[in-house]
Amino acid sequence: MIKFKECPRCQGDLYITEDGFGRYLSCLQCGYLRDLKQPVPVSQMKSQLDSRLESAPAAATLQEAELEVA
Repeated sequence: MIKFKECPRCQGDLYITEDGFGRYLSCLQCGYLRDLKQPVPVSQMKSQLDSRLESAPAAATLQEAELEVA
């Protein structure tokens, strides 16, 4: 896909391409390159969330939290 006149360096034309490392934008006129963010697969998001939940401390009850503050 080509994006006309959107290069931040020279206002040239950008095109989206891909190689072994992922997708990126490249300018036809000046050679500017910018990596595009890769979408995270749902399975990977779930495993990251599970690991965060396991490492988080147990939630205190409201009464315990009030006692700690006082």
